[in-house]
Amino acid sequence: MSATATPFPVHREDLGPFEHTYGSSGISAVRVFAYLASALAFGLGVFFLKLNQNIAANSEIQDLPKLAALLVFSLSFVCLLGGMLHTPKSKRVLLFENGLAFEGNTKAQTASWEEILHYQPCASGEPFRFSLTNGTEISIPKETTGFVDLCNAIRIRAGEHIFQREYARIKSGGKSEFGPLAFSLDGFSIDGMQIDWPEVNQVSKSETKGNERLTFETQSLGELGPSVPASRIPSAQVCYRLIEQLAQIRVLSTL
Repeated sequence: MSATATPFPVHREDLGPFEHTYGSSGISAVRVFAYLASALAFGLGVFFLKLNQNIAANSEIQDLPKLAALLVFSLSFVCLLGGMLHTPKSKRVLLFENGLAFEGNTKAQTASWEEILHYQPCASGEPFRFSLTNGTEISIPKETTGFVDLCNAIRIRAGEHIFQREYARIKSGGKSEFGPLAFSLDGFSIDGMQIDWPEVNQVSKSETKGNERLTFETQSLGELGPSVPASRIPSAQVCYRLIEQLAQIRVLSTL
């Protein structure tokens, strides 16, 4: 992949073909506000200077408009400088066939789908976060242009690699952890409670006031079986898919 084929240099051949740019290519609201404040302050300063010309030389308030003009001109300069120096919170994110690249101050940060350990739950208005296998955590601001489409692409593409990796770990006799949940071939544990797969009658996810919850209905506890908020489950869609594969029970959606 040629570095010149992307909006900023990316030197990783394994990311594959470049597909799309997400990010703040538009106008920064903070910068616009700063420029408007600067213009208003400048106009107010001009007003005070003109007002000073209409005040008699021997007036007691002769110097007040000049002082006010000096203050607002200073404020105008500060707002103008702040707008020029402001760096938008959202930087560009490049989507490749096999991963992502994130714009940095000095060089791009990259991640292939295989390097993503888990993506975290993302409530409305929150940034989208995911962790890498090297311990790094990356956060994508909600202000990013195309935020929803980008997050969905990460969930789908990285999710497939997460599933294959975690399922392979389980098949080899290991355990796969998704927050408070840990899965094995024999069963799963939730907050320390161990349950074998044959004990599970049904698994359902329900939503109340925007809060999703995963519930395991068991032979001994019935509908009072253990449950966990989806907000505690990383890579939740992958987690549901693993449950269906291991328990041979479809995760049902209920109102």
